[in-house]
Amino acid sequence: MEQIERIRESGGNLNRYTHESSSCNCTMTFSVYLPPIAMTWGRAPVST
Repeated sequence: MEQIERIRESGGNLNRYTHESSSCNCTMTFSVYLPPIAMTWGRAPVST
């Protein structure tokens, strides 16, 4: 997995990553938004 981008957005960070998928046989990209609370506390609640 490789981080390809970090964007400051709405007080937090939007991080983009890529990884090789053996099941899809291609490179996949996904994003994770870390809200401002994660920047100060080092963690944030997660919703599934």
